Amino acid sequence: MGNLLSAHPATAPGAPPPLIVACISSDYEKYLGIYSDLTSSLPPNSPNPLTTLDSQGNSVLHALFSSQNPSLQILSHIHTSLPPQTLSSMYSQKSTVLGCNPIWICVAYGNLSILNSVGSKIGSSKLLELINVPNLQGDTSLLATCSKGNLKMIEYLSTLYSPSRFSDLLLKPNKNGTTALWIVIGNSHCNVLSYLLTVKDLELDLNAPNDNGLYPLHVCCERGDIDTLRILLDNVSSIDVRDKNGANPLHVAAFCGNVKVVEVLVESVKPEVLKLKDSAGRSAYVLAMLKDCTEIGELLKSKGAGEVTNDEVKEIEEAKERREESKRKREEERNNAKGLPGVQEIS
Repeated sequence: MGNLLSAHPATAPGAPPPLIVACISSDYEKYLGIYSDLTSSLPPNSPNPLTTLDSQGNSVLHALFSSQNPSLQILSHIHTSLPPQTLSSMYSQKSTVLGCNPIWICVAYGNLSILNSVGSKIGSSKLLELINVPNLQGDTSLLATCSKGNLKMIEYLSTLYSPSRFSDLLLKPNKNGTTALWIVIGNSHCNVLSYLLTVKDLELDLNAPNDNGLYPLHVCCERGDIDTLRILLDNVSSIDVRDKNGANPLHVAAFCGNVKVVEVLVESVKPEVLKLKDSAGRSAYVLAMLKDCTEIGELLKSKGAGEVTNDEVKEIEEAKERREESKRKREEERNNAKGLPGVQEIS
């Protein structure tokens, strides 16, 4: 997804309007003082200063909802200071950078108390309509809040939809092909994943690949995410899923040197799975040894998965020689650098 923080009003170039600054800090007294000063000097029929935008198209609502502790007093003042039509327009106003409306920001930053207050003001149907509007990257507010692991907000959102509709939103890809569910798995938000698996009638397909041909198991095995791995192992139909290179999760973990992941996998699969090969004909043992992951190699070997051909032995030896040669060159470069005039003085 797009960088969530780039939507933050505090990142806008130039000096932002004073009211937006006060809303970012969520300082009610400062906000009220600035508002009083601005309105006292306004000519008749001038626009309310609350409608002023910064250089990124953010309003006071964008600013307030991105605050760590948004002030309900400021929100109440905004609600009572603007006519309904203007307020409705501001809630639909998208920033020009990522195209996020204020409710998207509110959901993304997990500001649940503010969201409830807004719902009381504009009505639940209007609130839901705004929650559903994606930004310019196709990121839904659900995807955004999943990226930050805002469990309370996710629990709340799950109550707004039917299980089938909520499933659709979790599996709806943005323009990069990323879904909210994949964000949860990729960011290791195990508490969120565990919660989603408890929602009644929620259809989560943990056995499906993404647009790059990767399965959830591949991702956590690559990143060494033990906690997510254990959850997935209890909820997938097959461990021997393949990416576009024919690698299964064990191949990925072995190649990446994630010892703890391999330890979990070898206890979770049938012995014959340990010997399976990828599209290049390499087993997990060979992949580990090519990367000098000897601890993984010894573990697989102890499980009877250390078989190699003569060609593979040669390939492993050649890889070892290349590593040693590369190490020698780096040491030579360091030694040569130490002898250069002025280097020691600089260091």
